[in-house]
Amino acid sequence: MVVGASQTAPLRIMPGDVMAGGFGAIGMNIAAGRVQTAFSNYAKANEARVVNVIYYIDFANSEEYGGWFRTSSAIKVNGSLALIPDYSKVTVIGPDYQIGSLVLKDPVAVGGDFFDKEDTQSGAEKATNRVANVIGFLGGVGTNSSRKFSFTARPGAYVAGVGQVTAEASTLLAQKLAALR
Repeated sequence: MVVGASQTAPLRIMPGDVMAGGFGAIGMNIAAGRVQTAFSNYAKANEARVVNVIYYIDFANSEEYGGWFRTSSAIKVNGSLALIPDYSKVTVIGPDYQIGSLVLKDPVAVGGDFFDKEDTQSGAEKATNRVANVIGFLGGVGTNSSRKFSFTARPGAYVAGVGQVTAEASTLLAQKLAALR
């Protein structure tokens, strides 16, 4: 899901801002190219720079162990807020039609209690897992289990956390831009 600030609506997507691929991304890339051209024309006409910032926020901090080739595996999921490196970035378009991007390479994260986590697996799904595990155990194949969780943002905490993590990233990127002058 891509969300823009209401103060700057509508959302403007530049080429490379959205992680999309395949046939469905063609229209999105054409539109992004038009936005880039419009930004470049605006910068030229007004002798100004246009700054476009996009942050990808990850709220499911997960730790994984194992995999299909292991005899055991586990996944632990916690709610947290972090910006995804390599996709979060600032793009500057100058009046001379030059475009430069500074990509966040360092992880930026904040800790806190931003979400309520709820086990959303139905009773039937849990029963099916138990039956399959018994059959697998008795058949010598092994056991397997899956879980479903739902994360619900805590309104005040989530907004404050997003504000904090984006402010920290903005400060970091601004310092890096200043160093490039």
